[in-house]
Amino acid sequence: MKKNLIIAALNALVLLMAVSCGSATVPDDDALAALGLTPIRTDTETPVASFLDSEGMERRLDEFRGSVVLLNFWATWCPPCLAEMPSMSVLYNELDKLEFEMVAVNVGESPELVAAFVREFDIDFPVYLDPDSRAAAVFGVGSIPTTLIIDRNGDARAYLSGAYEWDTPEVIELFRDWSR
Repeated sequence: MKKNLIIAALNALVLLMAVSCGSATVPDDDALAALGLTPIRTDTETPVASFLDSEGMERRLDEFRGSVVLLNFWATWCPPCLAEMPSMSVLYNELDKLEFEMVAVNVGESPELVAAFVREFDIDFPVYLDPDSRAAAVFGVGSIPTTLIIDRNGDARAYLSGAYEWDTPEVIELFRDWSR
């Protein structure tokens, strides 16, 4: 009997350690706000939106469920969008191999123009297309860049209008801890 209790206690301890070592740290509203992001205080599921990948295939935002998603709406003619792209690249590369997705959606421009831009500026993260601006309309995007941070469950947790420095140590640490 005593041996069974010890074995049960050890099994529980091993399970607890496995769960805590592999679990992500989900930031609270204060942590998001401290980084200049505006928390979204609802547990409302993010709207379903679709856009095109670089091959012209339709993709849906809910395909990324299970990962933390940085959903960024941008355009080639937008100076603040261009200013934040290098830091987005750093964040994307820092979080390689984690449960993180960068979903950079170009709004209202032709696939040819966007492809040429991606080549010219050597963009190394996935770029998606919203040539008719439908996905942007679903989210009520009124200005660009606009970014939403979506959790693993598909719930929007924070947003930001305007350019942002995505490569600061604090931002990288928050996303790294959240995306484990």
